[in-house]
Amino acid sequence: MISDEERAELVKYRLQRSGETLDEAELLLNARKLPGAVNRIYYAVFYAAGALLLKHGLSSAKDAGLISLFHKEIVNKGVLENEFGKIL
Repeated sequence: MISDEERAELVKYRLQRSGETLDEAELLLNARKLPGAVNRIYYAVFYAAGALLLKHGLSSAKDAGLISLFHKEIVNKGVLENEFGKIL
């Protein structure tokens, strides 16, 4: 089990990674590399969702598990509106 301080650092790292990945998406979009941009956008959202789950003491290593957990623990419990669940 990780400490609260370690968890906070990991959340910070995942949000930073999300921002960097979104920057990559913008570069790809500007270069008209649409499949690559969509991939980077997906992972930017994925990293941010993972950070939010971790902040709530939850995590999943796999995409499908993270998405399922995100809907169950974040969207369905009203932490975020349903429209954000649809994005992921």
